[in-house]
Amino acid sequence: MKKVFVAIGLMLLFVACPQSNVGISKARVLSSISNPNLETCPIIRTQYIAIKGENFGVAADWANGTNKVIFFDNVVVPSADVELTQAGNPATLFVKVPSAAQSGPLVVEVAGVTSAPINVIITDFVPSNAVGECIYPAN
Repeated sequence: MKKVFVAIGLMLLFVACPQSNVGISKARVLSSISNPNLETCPIIRTQYIAIKGENFGVAADWANGTNKVIFFDNVVVPSADVELTQAGNPATLFVKVPSAAQSGPLVVEVAGVTSAPINVIITDFVPSNAVGECIYPAN
């Protein structure tokens, strides 16, 4: 009977442990107060955003350009404009939105594996009013 409880306990432990997958689980506007979803809140060109996920590799691979953040139409964020600030729980990247970025899919490439696209809306100005859950800082 004791073996059964140990086996059940081990099964529950393995089921409860998170899998280490490359990919994005959540993304948000860095300067926002309410952590909106990037798909619903316009992001401001040349401003910083934070992208959160499960596994973004190591800082050295971001510094040398092995890992990439790619906006629509193959606009790659220069490695100098990407910083891995937290390796896990959740992994966090700070990314400066390039001036050439356009509205469309954004993907993160880690160790040659591309994340599911996040459709983003790019704007050149800070919206004057909150849009849904999007709250922007005062200029």
